[in-house]
Amino acid sequence: MAEQNNTASKKRVLMVHNFYQIGGGEHTVFQNEVQLLRDHGHEVVEYTRSNDELKESKVKLILSPFSTLWSFKTYREVKKIIKEKNIDIVHCHNTFPLISPSVYYAASKCGVPVVQTIHNFRFLCPNGTFFCDGHICELCRENRNFKNAIKNKCYRGSKVQTLTVVAMLKLHRALGTYQKINYIFLTEFNKEKFKDLIDINGSNVFIKPNFVDEKKTPVERRGKIKFIFAGRLEEKKGINLLLERWKALPADYHLHIYGDGNLKEEVEKAVEETNNIEFYGFQPQSEIFRDLESSHGLIFPSIWYEGFPMIIAESFALGVPVLTTNIGNQADVIRQSQGGEVFEPNSEQSFISAVEKMVSEHKKLSLNAKSYYNATLNKDSNYALLEDIYTSSEIRGGGYSEVDEKKVFVFAGRLEQNKGILSLIEMWSSLPENYELHIYGEGLLEKKVTEIANRHQNIHYFGFKDRETIAQDQHRSVATIVSSECYETFGMAIPESFSKGLPVIATDIGSPGQMVKASGGGMIYRIRDINSFKNAIQTVITDHEICSVNAYMYYKNFFTADENYKRLIDIYDNARQAR
Repeated sequence: MAEQNNTASKKRVLMVHNFYQIGGGEHTVFQNEVQLLRDHGHEVVEYTRSNDELKESKVKLILSPFSTLWSFKTYREVKKIIKEKNIDIVHCHNTFPLISPSVYYAASKCGVPVVQTIHNFRFLCPNGTFFCDGHICELCRENRNFKNAIKNKCYRGSKVQTLTVVAMLKLHRALGTYQKINYIFLTEFNKEKFKDLIDINGSNVFIKPNFVDEKKTPVERRGKIKFIFAGRLEEKKGINLLLERWKALPADYHLHIYGDGNLKEEVEKAVEETNNIEFYGFQPQSEIFRDLESSHGLIFPSIWYEGFPMIIAESFALGVPVLTTNIGNQADVIRQSQGGEVFEPNSEQSFISAVEKMVSEHKKLSLNAKSYYNATLNKDSNYALLEDIYTSSEIRGGGYSEVDEKKVFVFAGRLEQNKGILSLIEMWSSLPENYELHIYGEGLLEKKVTEIANRHQNIHYFGFKDRETIAQDQHRSVATIVSSECYETFGMAIPESFSKGLPVIATDIGSPGQMVKASGGGMIYRIRDINSFKNAIQTVITDHEICSVNAYMYYKNFFTADENYKRLIDIYDNARQAR
């Protein structure tokens, strides 16, 4: 009975992952964690999509740029699963490109928290790797914009596809999406890179490395001195660097290379020119591990920021130390564990010294590697970390209470009769106290507005404030209110709100009402009609995510400087042709 109760108390988890067309470490981690949770009595539901969908349907391929920003399919399906399966927590691994961040909003709408494992740097870098033109590049993160990515066509060498990723990142930054979820970082190094995007010291941020199955205990190596490389044969994996550095080692230091990739010919050429390099091509893991366990170490010469290399964890599970470049996560793991050595990629002597130390101190390094695996990278220790995260009282999310949660709406404009401020305040006084109206501005009705605001706990008048102060309040609000009762020519409040992904609730007359209706970025209501007004308020709250996306997309299509410039040039061209 106790065992049944324990199982019943386990979190029901929805595991979410978007599979790439070519597999990788993220896929392995996803599958490992699904099985880990099931082994410990959790009910696990999988929601997965695959990029193979793009090959199966031309329509999906054409619409893929839009679904990358927001997938209505994901939003609809995930909400349904959460409700039908009584999900307690949604754990996302990869949401790019088909699942999209809409999964976060689906979970929030159902009152369920989201945990996102960060496997790469996609939130900061359109290609997700901080690697460009053969070297590490963090310009987009450092400059806090994506101009360099667009210039260099960083995602798949395509400007159009790069722009799509940039649009997704900018949209969800504007919506504050990345502040609403919980994070699992694989290392401290990963976490530190996100310091300008989120509060990395927040209670919603956790560190948990990947894990691998138990392997054999470390054995003392005898026979020839042998090192293993196992990975993709491509530039950023450092295979060329390794081949060049190996030339400086004695002839009795052997290198065994496993893998495939676009640098296969360079590897084959190196094998022909030397007697101490052997190339085995692509082989099953069991064959690689059999060779690895009798080696003096794994060499991991990557020249970019890896996520959390599974091959390092696999080596540690075998009690095999690792030699890696002094770059990123891989170096962090080796330093923390003391289960190997690091070398400077631009120094031949650093490499030689590190290899010699791997040989001379092999037994100590091997024991350190195995100890680190036992303490951090095995199933039991990893599950304990994951369960602590799921049950943490600090975990964020779970939606909001329709009764208790404060909901802020902002009016910013002239305090005049034709702006509808008095009608707005009168209607607002009939709303629940947790619906707050924040008023910014000055004008003839300032004294009247102050008097009324002082009589109502949910109406606050702040006077005239600078745009930055108003924008900060808007970022925390549900919507902007445009209550004009006259024909406005072009209300700047609407494009300014839309640029933040903030919905607008406007009266149904003139250009503001037309703009909101055409964009789907909010709701309109009939002047001084309390029922129509309440319905608009409630609809924006209920469909807030969709309204926000529509608002931002309308801004991108019509109100940016680039779009405005194009229209201006078209007008000039048409004017010249008409002469």
